[in-house]
Amino acid sequence: MSRPRAVAPSFLAGLALIAAVVVTWAGTLRVPLQFDDVPAIVRNVHIAPLWPPDGHLWATPESPLAGRPVTAFTFAVDYALGELSPYGYHLVDLVLHAASACLLFGLLRRILPRALRDARRASGVAFATALLWAVHPLQSEAVAYVTQRTELLASFFVLATLYAGWRGLRSTRPGRWFLLSIACCALGMGSKEIAVAAPLLMLLVDRAFVSRRLGTALLRHRALHLGLASTWSIVVLLQLGSPRAASAGFGVGISPWSWLLTQSGVLLHMLRLSLWPHPLVPSYDWPLAASLLDVFPQALVLLLLLVATLVLVRRNAPAGVLGAFFFAILAPTSSVVPIATEVVAERRMYLPLAAVVLLVVLTLREGLRRAPRAAGAICLGALALGASSAARERVHAWQDPVELWSEAAEDRPQHAFAHYMLGNALRDAGRPEEARVAFERACELAPDELAYLVNLGNVHLELHDFAAAVEIQQRAVALAPDEPFARHNLAVALLMAGRPEDALPHLRRCVELVPDEPELRCNLAATLLDLGRDLDEARAQAEAALRLAPDGDRARAILEALADLDGARVGRTSDG
Repeated sequence: MSRPRAVAPSFLAGLALIAAVVVTWAGTLRVPLQFDDVPAIVRNVHIAPLWPPDGHLWATPESPLAGRPVTAFTFAVDYALGELSPYGYHLVDLVLHAASACLLFGLLRRILPRALRDARRASGVAFATALLWAVHPLQSEAVAYVTQRTELLASFFVLATLYAGWRGLRSTRPGRWFLLSIACCALGMGSKEIAVAAPLLMLLVDRAFVSRRLGTALLRHRALHLGLASTWSIVVLLQLGSPRAASAGFGVGISPWSWLLTQSGVLLHMLRLSLWPHPLVPSYDWPLAASLLDVFPQALVLLLLLVATLVLVRRNAPAGVLGAFFFAILAPTSSVVPIATEVVAERRMYLPLAAVVLLVVLTLREGLRRAPRAAGAICLGALALGASSAARERVHAWQDPVELWSEAAEDRPQHAFAHYMLGNALRDAGRPEEARVAFERACELAPDELAYLVNLGNVHLELHDFAAAVEIQQRAVALAPDEPFARHNLAVALLMAGRPEDALPHLRRCVELVPDEPELRCNLAATLLDLGRDLDEARAQAEAALRLAPDGDRARAILEALADLDGARVGRTSDG
């Protein structure tokens, strides 16, 4: 009788990583869709149908999915299976995070024996790194916030690119592994721009641990490196139309120099959070640096780290590859390309965190070299349990937007956006009076922000304070006279205040500004009908709305009411 085959330790390690991810992050399944999830999913007109995929390829400009067709297509699959239920979206993100943890373990388990020249302990270091990376609280924004699948998916494909590439470099028949690496790299380019680092990282890994020289790497494995480099063309093509030009790029009103200086402080803050992840906030009011003097200490530290990385890379030292991994992944968002909407974002540390964690694990391993072997396991267990507990607590905050943004507003009391988001969360929770206070604070801090004024006016409507609502919406229209959203809200406030005559010019202007919106035409037609004037115009507006939306019940009801009114007039004429 043959003896049963023993289960491979690497397989057991993979199961342990998956279990740790599930235990730590299962609570994200109950996190609602919020913030950028609304334009990316709820109001995404391209999310259906699933096939053909051309709509997903060219998402609405300025959408979080613009220029990221692979991520957009995965959302379309989620929508086809469960429409707007957050559960399915979060389940996919949970699977992606677990898969990335396993890939990270597999990659390190194979590279570390050559990097450390200590095969006996390489698997332990790889497992410890993947485990602590997987349960680290700093990962909460990327894992709990659905729209950040862009980060999860791109990171998964970067790791898959490196894993498949390494397998090819160590194989006697590398062709299929090289093809898989190039395919994963191409998919990463279509997920998020951070994947542009993958070809460079693969080349550095080849040079440091296999070929030993740059020229040798390019010559011996040119099929792999040329194939990976060719995928950069995908990013170029996807960015040709400037899909997010208003929020990111060189035309957003922030100079590249100012952005670079600012990011020196940001990156050191992220490094601190990597070692001590508290406090974590979903949005920062980080000031832009005006000159080098504003951030000189931080810039000096970062420059020294960068120089040390370059020196170590030149020497083919493993620490140089770690530093290059960290800087290269962060380069698209934290170098010279300004992102006006978010100076700081914790999710950007999702993949770079692996380099920091590995360095910490190696440092602890060195410190415990002479300690009993059990000491390392105890230390790892304590760190993992502490990190997992803090991450679960953070997930609990993401489950309740009121708690999430209350913490943000408390931590950043001068951050107008945090108070604005708190107001939205309170309003959605049916607490309009508290929402009014939060919106008022946001407007005090940023009096010229249109969205803050509009939402403050709307919450006054919910509180039936019509006079205040009208006054606030008038301020909003004065800020942006040609913004249909603001003008429509003023018209609604005037109607609810019993001033339909005053609302009419604003309704007409809304139709001029957005002629293809049937609801605006119906609002104008209904107001004219209620006033009993300009009924021909009311009929024309209702008919236009019906042409734009043939299934529109409201437009049909308005036309029927107009027909009844005409019939009643004919009847009165006949009686006369």
